[in-house]
Amino acid sequence: MNVVIYARFSSHSQTEQSIEGQLKVCYEYAEANRYTVVGEYIDRAIVG
Repeated sequence: MNVVIYARFSSHSQTEQSIEGQLKVCYEYAEANRYTVVGEYIDRAIVG
């Protein structure tokens, strides 16, 4: 099954490492469950 990872900042106190940690966990989960990651969407909580 193809999947897309959605990672986001949940507060202004998070760092880029927070996103990297989320991606790592998601990729590990995908691999363990035979999912194919076909994309990533990273919401950096930038407001206009």
